[in-house]
Amino acid sequence: MFIERNGDIPLFKQLKNILTRQIQDGEYTPGDLLPSETELIDQYSLSRTTVRRAIQSLVQESFAYTVHGKGTFVAETGLTQYLNNLTSFSQGVQERNMVPSRRILSLDRVQPDKHLATQLRIPPSETVIYLVRLLFADGEPVSLGKTYISLSSIAPYQDSITRVRLEECGLYTLLEEMGIQLSGGEQVVSAAAATSEQANLLDVEPDSPLLFSERISFKQGRIPVEFTEMWSRADKTRWRIALGPYPS
Repeated sequence: MFIERNGDIPLFKQLKNILTRQIQDGEYTPGDLLPSETELIDQYSLSRTTVRRAIQSLVQESFAYTVHGKGTFVAETGLTQYLNNLTSFSQGVQERNMVPSRRILSLDRVQPDKHLATQLRIPPSETVIYLVRLLFADGEPVSLGKTYISLSSIAPYQDSITRVRLEECGLYTLLEEMGIQLSGGEQVVSAAAATSEQANLLDVEPDSPLLFSERISFKQGRIPVEFTEMWSRADKTRWRIALGPYPS
């Protein structure tokens, strides 16, 4: 790996990407001491400011942590979902310099039960799109999702959600292409144990710990667009919450 001096990517980001890839490839494992600033300066012929900024970026993205007087160490890593922002699975994976992909297990139209109709604020008589996806990072299964989409909220593009397009670009990207801008959402996270079916799809043992989340996403006017139940591997996923000041 080398630094491209005349490229469009800032030097600090190139160095951060190099170190990130080395961590993901197992060259450095959790608890390992990363090269010092001086070693990185000598190895890549970069300024101390550039190297320091790259290391700070690694720390901010939870790939590493710094111990004063000791150095910078590799942190336990996983796909980090920031609960203070509405982000897609693909976006979260790409931010970790990994390749997202998905397999559509089911795409249908179903009648909502009372709970689902309440979540989407639609009459129980209105059918919804039912989508089941298995989500991958670098080819490894990470999450299993069941999504229900209000047909009225995506009119007149109800027929634009197809299996082919979903596998190509993902749900949020497809909604954006349709001109539907998601403005926010609400999410609840809890613990769950993998059923036999979930374990088989996620390549874990039955009863393995999973992170279970329920998310409802809105477009402008707080109109519900989709309600998603997601089961994610606990060994591959983390949730991060940004906390404000303590109220006085």
